[in-house]
Amino acid sequence: MPARAEPLLPVARHEDRQQRATRAVADVTVEPLVAAADGSSSPAAVGSSSHAEAEPSKTFPPLFERPPLCLVAFALLLSTAVALLCTVFRDALAVVLRQPSGEAAALLLLKLVSIPVVSVAFTYTHIWLALWMTFKPVNFVGCLRIPRTNVGLGWQGIIPFKAVPFALKACDNLIPSLISPQECVGRVEAAGLVREKAAEFDQLA
Repeated sequence: MPARAEPLLPVARHEDRQQRATRAVADVTVEPLVAAADGSSSPAAVGSSSHAEAEPSKTFPPLFERPPLCLVAFALLLSTAVALLCTVFRDALAVVLRQPSGEAAALLLLKLVSIPVVSVAFTYTHIWLALWMTFKPVNFVGCLRIPRTNVGLGWQGIIPFKAVPFALKACDNLIPSLISPQECVGRVEAAGLVREKAAEFDQLA
């Protein structure tokens, strides 16, 4: 019985979607994003000479930064003005705010001033934390993790946790548009194929 000849044209092997996604995640993971957020260089940033003069990646902003001098001066002036109004000029403040005493006027002023201060501090903190938890940590940190989730007594970044689903969607959306079976067949050189498969042709004959 003659040996079975190999196919004349290369046949694309349909891999499992999970395997394709795993390979895609291994090739292009969220590590470069996290490395860029940490300030370390990534392979994509240093692998191409065309980007040698590219702007260096910025580090992920810390929760607290040293404020500019103008902001510090403004805060000091505002604090001094509030302190003077609550102590030296409390009687005049009571007249302006229509309060029965200077102590009540000072208390009302402190309440009014605390509204924007507390609002800005709370908003800045929780937005920074939300952005940080979107990308970090890359791996789950904690214990008692709920299966198939990124939560438990700990946390894993949303982007690292969804890396495989993102890769699945990227494969499903990009691969069909990158190359088609007709284009694969069109790239086969007929003369070269005949020379390479001459032995198989003889066996079939």
